Amino acid sequence: YKAALRDNNIEFDESLVYTGDLYIEGGKKAAEYFLDLPIPPDAVFCVEDFSALGLMKRLKERNVRIPEEIGVIGFANEDFDEHITPTLSSVDQQTVQMGREAFKMLLQIIGGDDTIITTQSKIVLDPLPFYRESSLRENDLKRALVVDNEKENHFM
Repeated sequence: YKAALRDNNIEFDESLVYTGDLYIEGGKKAAEYFLDLPIPPDAVFCVEDFSALGLMKRLKERNVRIPEEIGVIGFANEDFDEHITPTLSSVDQQTVQMGREAFKMLLQIIGGDDTIITTQSKIVLDPLPFYRESSLRENDLKRALVVDNEKENHFM
C-alpha cells in the first residue's frame, strides 16, 4: 500500500488505515471508523472478503451507496462475492495453485530431489483482480470487459 502511494506521489495518511479484527464484525467497525472521519475515503480495500462483507453491510445500514459514494474491494475471491449485492470486487491470491505448487515441491523432496532446498526455489503467483460492482462506478461499468476463462476474469 505504502509503495503504491509512493509510486504515485501520494503522501501516506495514517488515519486512512484501520487495524481491527478480520471478520464481518471487524468490517462493520471499520465502516464506522471511516464514516466518522472528517473526509471519509471514496474507496476501501479490505484484507479479506469477510471484512469487506461486514463493511458493506454497515455502509448499507448507514445509507451509503456502494460504489457511488464508497467503493469496496476485498481479498481472497470467496465464493459468496458473486452472490451479494452489489457483487464484491476482490483479489484472488490463487490458493489452489499455491497448494499445487507446494505439493509438487514436497513430492520432489520426498523423491530425493533436494535441489529445491539447496537452490532456494521460489515460486511467485501473481494475484488476480476480479472487478465487480462494488468498485465499478457508472463509467467503469460501461467499459467493463468480460473474459470468462476459468478464474481469468478481470471484469465480472
